[in-house]
Amino acid sequence: MRRKLEVVAPHSQIKWNMPVHAENYDRSPLTKEERWALAQRSGAGSRNRGSNESRAARRILARLNQPIDDVFQLRHLGQGQGVMVNLRKVRLILSREMHRRGRMFWEWSSDEWRETLCPNSRLFHERHEHMPGCRMSIMDMAYVFGGMTDFRILGMQAEMVETARVYFGARSVGEQCERVYNALQGKGYEVSETNVLSLRQGLCTLFVLNRSPYLEDLTEELVTEVRASGTHMHKAMVRVTVGLQHLGIFSPRAEKETDFLDPPFEGDGMAQEWYGWCMAWYERAVDLTPRIRRAYALRLLSIGRWAFEQAPSICAPDQWSEDLALRLRSHLCSWSYGQYAGNFAQRMLEAQKRLGKPLQALSVTAYLIALRRFFTDLSRRPHALPGEPARRISLPFDPKETLSTPIHLKRAIDEANPRDIDLRVWAKLAIAAATLSQSDLPQGAKYPLSLYRALALLWVTSARRPNEIVRLRLDCLRENWDQDMLDEDNQPVDRPVQDLQTGKGPATIFYLHIPPGKNFRSGWIWIPAYTAEAITAWKRERASEQRLIQDWKTDEQVDYLFCQRDHRVGSTFLNAYLIPLLCAKAGVDRHDARGKITGHRGRSTRLTLLRSNGMSLEDLAEYAGHSDTKTIRRYVRDNPIQLHRRIRKADDMSRIIEGVVDLQAASDGQPALRWFIGYDTDGEPMFCGNQSYATCPHRLDCERCGMFIGGEKARLLQAGANTLPVTSQVPMTPLETCVTNGDEVWAEACQAALKQIPAPETPDIRLIFNLEGLSNHELEKLAEMRTAESLKKLHQALEAHEKKLTDMLQQHKTSRNALVTAQKKQILFIQDLIARGAQRRHEQIGG
Repeated sequence: MRRKLEVVAPHSQIKWNMPVHAENYDRSPLTKEERWALAQRSGAGSRNRGSNESRAARRILARLNQPIDDVFQLRHLGQGQGVMVNLRKVRLILSREMHRRGRMFWEWSSDEWRETLCPNSRLFHERHEHMPGCRMSIMDMAYVFGGMTDFRILGMQAEMVETARVYFGARSVGEQCERVYNALQGKGYEVSETNVLSLRQGLCTLFVLNRSPYLEDLTEELVTEVRASGTHMHKAMVRVTVGLQHLGIFSPRAEKETDFLDPPFEGDGMAQEWYGWCMAWYERAVDLTPRIRRAYALRLLSIGRWAFEQAPSICAPDQWSEDLALRLRSHLCSWSYGQYAGNFAQRMLEAQKRLGKPLQALSVTAYLIALRRFFTDLSRRPHALPGEPARRISLPFDPKETLSTPIHLKRAIDEANPRDIDLRVWAKLAIAAATLSQSDLPQGAKYPLSLYRALALLWVTSARRPNEIVRLRLDCLRENWDQDMLDEDNQPVDRPVQDLQTGKGPATIFYLHIPPGKNFRSGWIWIPAYTAEAITAWKRERASEQRLIQDWKTDEQVDYLFCQRDHRVGSTFLNAYLIPLLCAKAGVDRHDARGKITGHRGRSTRLTLLRSNGMSLEDLAEYAGHSDTKTIRRYVRDNPIQLHRRIRKADDMSRIIEGVVDLQAASDGQPALRWFIGYDTDGEPMFCGNQSYATCPHRLDCERCGMFIGGEKARLLQAGANTLPVTSQVPMTPLETCVTNGDEVWAEACQAALKQIPAPETPDIRLIFNLEGLSNHELEKLAEMRTAESLKKLHQALEAHEKKLTDMLQQHKTSRNALVTAQKKQILFIQDLIARGAQRRHEQIGG
């Protein structure tokens, strides 16, 4: 009989015991009577079950049939009497095999079990006279009693889930699999029914191979072996490894980031003494960041290869002469990428399609900086080669003077201007970032939509370097002011002041903590509320159980914000994936006149816009993370694009208009652009919802048509709680040109001419914000639509006009005023439209 399986706690150290034990049976060799009975069962007489010989044989073979019956019940318990036919077939097959071999199945080798089971089902049926439903039960016999474990060679991979449940119990297998599922979900893996199938099969394969259902009993060697057995198991074993590492069963992987594949320090092609000095310097230059220190060392090794080629007798730094240093300074200007690099670095440059291209001014300067630092440090502090005492070197020249950057390279660097993105293109990219949807993501996107949104909005609003964005910590966001918050100069962040007009406290302000970057400083910067909301949305969806990863800039173990499945989003993700996605959604080309649109160009554009809005150079430098205003001046100096814009502006033919994107409208799929048109006489802001505002002749003297936005909605738009600011350049109208030139006479003439031009009609019912501004023609179109929404708009227009009439009567104290009369006619007109529209809608529904 089948024994009841014992449920063991997940972390129990008790060794698993099979539900059927060979020790419980008589395993003595075959007797003479049993050999006769096997011969009787295997011969032609086996078909006559009612004969005396058959009954006697069954009675004699009871000792051998009992373990067969018990193992058979493992898989077929509770399946009724129908399976008894298969049991008799199994007994018959095993009886014939024991008779043929002259030994009990206890004594069979693994090869003999494999011979009985055959490599596949077809050969099994041919060998055993087409007896279906028997092969799995005989496999169970081989596993339980024959010591045979690996059934993959018999083509039984698909049956592993059911087999594991048979041997170890469905409950035990389910509990162990659930532990892995939960661990993977904590890492951000999707554990849907589709993904679980291959994962469950992989785990059950491991359980069967390991003869235990406990995760703690698995070994890394076994998982590696199964992973290498075929592509169908590769992905499942990778996830099993991640889950077991998270559970602490397997040792964790190396925790360094894999974004940057560092070339090794290759000492070939140079004097070994030079290589030793470079490594000695590398070990002591700990004041540099790990990546900069490594970059310096790799450049020094390249210089060592050049020196070995040009002057083989020069083996050590203290043997350098001023002539050799000047010769290097001259030759560097003709170097190409990878010319003196190691083999590994050359392969990397070749993959990046940079191998053999001339060094740029910044790269040449970097080599000179590295060598100046190298010689200066060796002169000031003792360094020791292996097996030698530490010592300083003396040089016959001043490294700072002899290896200074040539003037023409300094000019080339100073002339390198930020490549701003055109403002209209930038506005489209900003709108695309604010309105990203699931349909915009590529098929099989690696990350959730919330991560794409947060990254995109950070790019268009924070003016940060791409590596700073992807290196943000999990706790980088704070709401409102905190006395412990320091800016990039380690000064307290200014506390938001109280609103002097309302007397209320400051509005909610969000701060973002920027990790140490190019200048090795960190601090807090302001970000818009909608960007903070996007970050919070991602943090809610982000898997919580992410491992700490070493920051390649600071060597700290940090919990990254943009981390999923134990991997931080790569520094190239913005340029390679996110920006092309935004360009596709915005309908703009990835390349413009200045080159490819990149993350750093977005930073440049954002900083230029801040500067054009009046930010001082000092504040802009602090916000951008620059050590002084020297670099930030590049964002305000003349360059062809900026000069062209100023010329166009000075030519009085165009101007910059400001607006916002209503994020709520955009998320609802509605027209979302709102253009700022100034303040009314009470100082209240005014906006226009016309998406084609640039073509409206009434821009400077708004007619307050149906798309006019005022009141509370305009105040909310100006507050910017749920909006994204944009700017655009548009041609000036004749009236704007006159106002700019101060020509009052022609301005009045233009205003008079504008009175004859009707206000633009509202193209979409969703753009109706000012019901009083609707023309009669627009009101008639609403009535003709005969929809519930159009009738609702008509009722709202009627209420607005009735309120306006009430205000008029209170102001004029008489009903005989011409304006009052016109207002009454307008109300009667709308009432008639409502009545006709309601009747037609009723007839339409009734029909």
